[in-house]
Amino acid sequence: MTLFSKGLPEELLLVFSIAIWVLFFMIYLGNRKSKLNRWCFFAGMCFSMGVFKEYLYHSAFPYIMETFPNTLTETQALTVYSLLTAVPYYFAMPVSLILGYYYCHVNDRHPRLFPWLCGLTFLPAVLFGLFYPYTQTRYYQLNDPFFYRLVSIYDLTAGIILTV
Repeated sequence: MTLFSKGLPEELLLVFSIAIWVLFFMIYLGNRKSKLNRWCFFAGMCFSMGVFKEYLYHSAFPYIMETFPNTLTETQALTVYSLLTAVPYYFAMPVSLILGYYYCHVNDRHPRLFPWLCGLTFLPAVLFGLFYPYTQTRYYQLNDPFFYRLVSIYDLTAGIILTV
């Protein structure tokens, strides 16, 4: 009962990350020329950053700081953690939407509109980066309830669009 009270052991986070990477790499290798497979790979990699950043922050970074002093500061570790947090928060859903566009053959049905649609899909992620810098994602995550709600609504809306 108390086995998971502190979360998963850090090594399992790394194992899960590697398993996700292998799975999505196999999808990519299934047909490297398929844009659907490419965007599926990109989406999987974006989502996997959530697990991988936890491994880095809670296991690898403390080990590096302890074993090799002066190579990595807490501020640098937090910045990397924030950047890796921004990937699934801001970019995983737009990448997934583009995967959905390819799955629904939007690129074939609306070839002139498609590049614009892809660009506009990433516009919210870029705007998030301007108003909530990627390097400070962790700060906003912990200290700004409006930010957290906004990102949740953004990701939930993209998820709903994906299901339609």
